[in-house]
Amino acid sequence: MHNKSRSYLNKVTEQIKSKEAKQYVAAELSHHLKAAKQNFIKNGLPEQEAEEKAIEQMGNPSKLGMQMNKLHHPKVDWIMISVLLATVGLGFLPMLTLDSAVADMYLRNKAIIVLLGLLVTFGFMFLDYRKLMQYKWIFFSLGILILLLLHIGPVTYINGYPYLRIGPLSIESTATLPLFYLFWAAFFKSERISLWQTGLYFAISLFMFLSLPGLSVSFIYIAMVFVMLWWSNLSFKKIIGATLSFFVLLGGAVFIGWSSIVLRTAGFFNPEQYSDTSGYFYLLSKELMLSAGWFGNSAKGELIPESHTDFVFVNFTYHYGWLLAGMLVIVLAFIAARMLLTYKKINHSFGQMLIIGGVTLFSLQFLYHIATALGWLPFISMSLPFISYGLMPTILNSIIVGLFLSVYLRKDLVKEVPDQQVN
Repeated sequence: MHNKSRSYLNKVTEQIKSKEAKQYVAAELSHHLKAAKQNFIKNGLPEQEAEEKAIEQMGNPSKLGMQMNKLHHPKVDWIMISVLLATVGLGFLPMLTLDSAVADMYLRNKAIIVLLGLLVTFGFMFLDYRKLMQYKWIFFSLGILILLLLHIGPVTYINGYPYLRIGPLSIESTATLPLFYLFWAAFFKSERISLWQTGLYFAISLFMFLSLPGLSVSFIYIAMVFVMLWWSNLSFKKIIGATLSFFVLLGGAVFIGWSSIVLRTAGFFNPEQYSDTSGYFYLLSKELMLSAGWFGNSAKGELIPESHTDFVFVNFTYHYGWLLAGMLVIVLAFIAARMLLTYKKINHSFGQMLIIGGVTLFSLQFLYHIATALGWLPFISMSLPFISYGLMPTILNSIIVGLFLSVYLRKDLVKEVPDQQVN
């Protein structure tokens, strides 16, 4: 680029406050200047005069810079942030329904978890999400390592689930979902991926998930990768091939967990017949939901096991009524809808994949948990985002929302560059 063009661009970007916006505007205007200059050269003008004509055509640099400053700047999604804060506020209500002997402890821990979750959310929001693409193999390797340690490492079992103890932290398989989420978003972003690679990486990770107790994490993982696959840059032929492989692996998953699945579905379809075993939760959940009324019940106590985690929506509805429960469903649905509607406004494939994967992870937890409470689907351990008690689920959903906010913040500043890493 010649000195005149460089000087013109410097004068334009002097009017722009955001560093990211300066880089974006400079790249865009440089492209337009070069294109205009080439047109003038084709029309017979000398190179120097063609450059001057191209600059003159762009207009006054100060005025243009002020216009670009208004048009291109980081945009915080205050609506999503407001809804998020309202949601985490509602998440404290189930803690208030517990027995007074434990309520204070749960409230204190919930406050710490929420604070950590918000720090994670805003930390990811201000992080340039594009920088994460270059670490995809680190994310995959770290996810595999954690799953491997849960298989062979010194673990602690809580309710039959293995946990890695690192100081005050208890790490379970849910902790790997954000790592694989980032890996697959970066992996599917590329246009140069093969079917055998996709199948291999998925099969390795899925086998390790299925080898651990609990179906919910495996179910979420399968659905996340499947949805991201269909929204990826793979050719239709490869997507069909991968989908067929998915169904084969899914059949294997059903075979591995067959005994557990039969027991759960038996209680779901015939709860009265299995009222002393797997049908008990369905009968109790239905009773509590029907007796909630519009405004709930004032009685405190854990009326259903895991009322602050796996059955938190049943607990929430029983104590606060159908009206507030309906409002909670609307708020959570709004978060998912907000992310999905923003997808079309994103001009960067990695950002798009982050949104699609995030919507899938969030919506599956939300919809399956609600469907279980309503008796529409068999029970598996599934948290309700930002409402259920627990650190790892909160961190997972905080990362999802934080990455969405990061993508939204830069949606008018990012131009797609195929397979380019951001330094």
